[in-house]
Amino acid sequence: ELKTLFYEDGTSDKEIVDALIKSYRYLTSQKNEAGIQELYKLIEIKKRNYKDFCYVINDDGAFFNKKQVNIDVNVINTINHETSHALHYYLTKEEIPDNYDEVVERVKNDSEIFNRINEFSKKYERITEILKESLSKTRISDYIDNKYSGEKLEEVTKFLESSKEEKKEKLKDSYSEEVLDILLDKTYSKDAFIEQRKKVEEIELLKAIIYSEYDSYLAIADIVDAVFGGKQFSGVLFDNKGENVKASAGHGVSYYGPREDKRFCEMVANYGSIIKSKESAETINYLRKIVGDELVDMIENFYIKTMLESNTYVELNKPEEEVKSHGR
Repeated sequence: ELKTLFYEDGTSDKEIVDALIKSYRYLTSQKNEAGIQELYKLIEIKKRNYKDFCYVINDDGAFFNKKQVNIDVNVINTINHETSHALHYYLTKEEIPDNYDEVVERVKNDSEIFNRINEFSKKYERITEILKESLSKTRISDYIDNKYSGEKLEEVTKFLESSKEEKKEKLKDSYSEEVLDILLDKTYSKDAFIEQRKKVEEIELLKAIIYSEYDSYLAIADIVDAVFGGKQFSGVLFDNKGENVKASAGHGVSYYGPREDKRFCEMVANYGSIIKSKESAETINYLRKIVGDELVDMIENFYIKTMLESNTYVELNKPEEEVKSHGR
């Protein structure tokens, strides 16, 4: 039913929907109760917001914009993360728990928290370094060279020439034509473009591998970063001794700003992706070791009780006793 609803809305990308369905097929096969509850909720949310709630491809990144789930790389864990954002919004209008501030403050004031974060960050760094070393730069280079050849390379060359001329036109009053040619030739050359594409491809490939194979580490790092308002990812988090806490994954200070609700939104989305992953039990236990039971219990209770047992979206045209049967 979920697949049909999104396949026929005229907007959703079918490959993303297929990945979403694959995830829920796995969850139902594992008798994952939270996953089954999510499935019922998503069906009802889609029915009530048929034209607005869609899954679309967006090269600008993965995000939920209060209507659509936007995906850049078709990876199940990313889709699950953004789906949890959507569930949080549609089921509770991004509510946060009443005890959120007190719980987060106790985590921040834990005397051992920074030691545990540093230990985790070192593990994360080792993983990324090993992955970088394992990437075949020769294969990436060959792939880009083959991709940008023939007519494709001609198109790129024309585009670069056009861009160069536009830039010259803007700067002609400030510099001579000879100086502009020297400055812009290297930047707008096809060789520079190809080299840049190779670097971008390497970064994208590394990101895709981490998202696919080490999503649990990303989710943990994201929750820790959210606790400290992005300071860890931005490299401006210091421990009690004034020493810099090692950075790992996250969103950063500029993303969160002063908004605590935004921080909790990320905690919810990461928890949602964790409980839908194959390593959910191990990941939850590891998260508890880093941030403590109280924070994890708060997120878990909110996700299960406040979100998935919410009466905001109950099945249409169903008797009350049948509606209750889908509760926890």
